[in-house]
Amino acid sequence: MHQYKYVINQSQAVNRWFISKIKRTPFQSESKCFHEEVNPGEEYIPVLYPVREAFLEKMPINQISLGDVKKVCLTDFYFPFENNRVEFTTFIHTPHYISFSGETKIYVERDCELAFELYTCGGVKLWVNDELAASFTPYSRNIGSLKKIKITCKKGENTLHLYADELAERDVIFYIELRYVDTEPLVGIVHMNEDDTMVQHMENFLESLYFERDVYAEGHMILNYNPDLVQSDIELQILGLPSPEDRHKIRQYTVKKGTHSLCVGHVLDVAVGMFKVDVKIDIGRLAIKRRLVVGNYCHKISNDMQANTIYERKKQALVFLSKHGENFLMKTIAILETQGRLTDEAQEILETAIKKIEKKEDCADFYLGTMIHLLKHYRNFLSDETVCQIKKVLLDFRYWIDEPGNDVMWYFSENHALLFHVGQYLAGDYFEDDVFTVSGRKGKKQKEIGKKRLVHWFDHFFQYGLGEWNSVTYVPIDMIGFFNLYDQAPDDDIKQLAKKALDFLFKLMAYHNYNGIISSSYGRVYEETLKARELSEPSFIEWITSGKGFMNFRIRAVVMYGISSYVPPDYYQEIALGDDEGAVIELTQGESHAHLYTYTTDDYALSCVQGYKPFTQGHQQHIMNLAMSGDSTQLFINHPGEKPMSGEERPSYWAGNGMMPLVRQYRNAMLMVFNIDESQQVHFIHTYIMPERMDEIICQEKELYLQVKDTYVYIRFSHDVKITTYGAATGKECISNGRHHGVYIKCGAKKEWGSFHAFKKSMKETVFEYNGETELKIIDPHYGTLEIRDDQCLYRNGKVIEQAGKHEIHLEKVLRVYKESSHEE
Repeated sequence: MHQYKYVINQSQAVNRWFISKIKRTPFQSESKCFHEEVNPGEEYIPVLYPVREAFLEKMPINQISLGDVKKVCLTDFYFPFENNRVEFTTFIHTPHYISFSGETKIYVERDCELAFELYTCGGVKLWVNDELAASFTPYSRNIGSLKKIKITCKKGENTLHLYADELAERDVIFYIELRYVDTEPLVGIVHMNEDDTMVQHMENFLESLYFERDVYAEGHMILNYNPDLVQSDIELQILGLPSPEDRHKIRQYTVKKGTHSLCVGHVLDVAVGMFKVDVKIDIGRLAIKRRLVVGNYCHKISNDMQANTIYERKKQALVFLSKHGENFLMKTIAILETQGRLTDEAQEILETAIKKIEKKEDCADFYLGTMIHLLKHYRNFLSDETVCQIKKVLLDFRYWIDEPGNDVMWYFSENHALLFHVGQYLAGDYFEDDVFTVSGRKGKKQKEIGKKRLVHWFDHFFQYGLGEWNSVTYVPIDMIGFFNLYDQAPDDDIKQLAKKALDFLFKLMAYHNYNGIISSSYGRVYEETLKARELSEPSFIEWITSGKGFMNFRIRAVVMYGISSYVPPDYYQEIALGDDEGAVIELTQGESHAHLYTYTTDDYALSCVQGYKPFTQGHQQHIMNLAMSGDSTQLFINHPGEKPMSGEERPSYWAGNGMMPLVRQYRNAMLMVFNIDESQQVHFIHTYIMPERMDEIICQEKELYLQVKDTYVYIRFSHDVKITTYGAATGKECISNGRHHGVYIKCGAKKEWGSFHAFKKSMKETVFEYNGETELKIIDPHYGTLEIRDDQCLYRNGKVIEQAGKHEIHLEKVLRVYKESSHEE
């Protein structure tokens, strides 16, 4: 028997455990109606579903004893890598009871009582040396809770057992963390049959892994590692990197001694998409996995497809998606449109969608309106049996929370609310004389209620706009509903509302389309939508509209656009810029009045949301963004919301902010202030860069200079900044440590400065003054004094710059700032 040992210092966690497989059991409860307001904003709002009420009444953890835990087979060893937590955050579309058990040991030099902090999302029981040390059951869904505990230890080894559980309601954050508080270091121990030296060596090897790029467009995908850790050949597997033909493909490789990189495949051998990849090494019965994220956007898939008109590009998009699109219901329509028959693939996708609606899975509302479209326009391709199945699941569906149910479908964001109302309205119209079994209403009544709700939804939308502003994930979801209404609504007033909404979104996308990518601040983001912008659905939509975008595998709104009679106005004429012009684009979105500000030229687009909820807990808001040069190289600065680099929390390491910064922007200049609470997991800020696209990166002390072709960027930090040189983010981020930061960003270009050398020389004249709290003062060589004061406003040369807009898009064209420009301009 071998001993795997690791040191546990103050503020570190007991996070190596032998654990059981996660147990998932469907959780049933009584069907009920309930009431809750729709959340029109972007932040997470907890909602107590009846199914959780039933779970809290049952509290299965109360029945769990130490004997139950000891009977469980502990098959897996938990390797945390960056994570302090033992975490199994995931997504399950229907209610499930989830749980796991674990065992580990800690070693102490003497009999003692030790202080710990026990964190959990869910509930946990902890036993030490067979005595119950803590039972903590807050069950505050997706919001972590803390309990301070004392653990009595004897000299030598002490055995810890745990049981953790939670009710999974669609997205579920599920973890426990046992964080050590006292000062005297401990030793964590796990007994194993495997060679502990080899296990730790392979753990270190996996920790050194990083993909050369986050997103590939051509060539081979390369995985790099520390060659000093390859003392002999290593056999490893890569899971989650599918081929175009096999989405479950497992790739096996041998890492040769003396090498520093591994080719994991050519882009043509990998499916298009952004993938969460597990790199796995087996040692005896242990499987060590390291999670990485990598994307593939192979430009060759669309090189020969560029028609001259929007009508032709719609047809091309449908042909392309019938072959390469995601397996959602809309692909069935793409196949029917382009091949004129219901293929086996199309039938299988349709049956999957029917089952999702039948089981009332979360996101089933995405398919409701499209199912009606399928019945109306493609009935002759469907068998009578399939039509009966569709009718049954639509009549048996729960269209709102005033109808009884025990599902965990999410009703409370603006996009989900819209699609539930669209489904109720269109299904009620189509099955006018049939009884909808959940509500007991006839179709005519369902249509009437659905229409009333739609009118209310549109009233709010046209008053406030998008709560999740500019989100490339959720704008297309709204579009599914708008296209379905535009092409199917039996009432002309609803059709006109849908058209007005589509016009607004297409204008929004056109104004923020920078070289094919919607480059702006976003109200909600995910890691993949930040790192692989070419793979976002609005980019494909814009390809159809203007040719300025990228074909990809995204399918839901794109297919509905492709078959729709809707054609947007030509907003590109409005945004067209002269060679010496830039444009300031402003609008306010949502009830929380998120003031979007973008300054765009043909060389760069700098964007933020001005002064939005600074110094508060963040969620998935993308507060600032910079796009550079013709290939739309992206850069952003944020405060990581968790330690794992590709974790599942919201906010995550890359997407969103643990603590929201204060941001103010004036044209191509941006000021940022971060005040990070001590309770946050991460005490630094970081800058995401794409080194493969950079011509020059200069990182020295507190300054970062970047050149991408003829575009230049200067970033000044209040603390030293360093490029990450080890692990998953190698070369892709610049970290500045500390909890309080001032940051200044200035963009430029060759046509403004003449050369990168001239830009750098001028930026060296910048005066930077930060008081360590909320005041940041910049003396810029061209704008004069820009400062954020305690009132959080932006001042230029002593005068407040008004930064409050209306809920309409405002565009102002301005002359670009040139090298010889005076700061008095």
